[in-house]
Amino acid sequence: MDFRKTFRMLLVLALALSMVLVGYQLFSLPDDVPAQITLLSSQDHSNTANEGSSSTTTTGVSGGQSANVSFPLDLNIATVEQLQQVPGIGPVLSQRIVAYRQSQGGFSSIDELIQVKGIGQKTLEKIRPYFVLNS
Repeated sequence: MDFRKTFRMLLVLALALSMVLVGYQLFSLPDDVPAQITLLSSQDHSNTANEGSSSTTTTGVSGGQSANVSFPLDLNIATVEQLQQVPGIGPVLSQRIVAYRQSQGGFSSIDELIQVKGIGQKTLEKIRPYFVLNS
């Protein structure tokens, strides 16, 4: 009986470790995708808003292509492709954000992202600096 208890415990530990490793792989970037993103501080953003410019960064996207993405993104007009350039947002989550935006007639605050399935408090805090609401 003691052997069975030990075996169950080892099995549970192995399953938990497997889940952690799978989760890590799901949320990590491959080595061949450079993630070079420059964020504007709120002071810089207010200054550049008056000048009509913003920070433009070239980031790696799948297929070896690169896209010019300006951060912070306007949450109410960002495309699925632009949303995917934000660390932590993949194809599925970007589609959910756009679908939520369309169903609600736009976002009234960045905190409203918490209503999108797959975005919890931790993710919201991680992605918040990449967004503004201009429209």
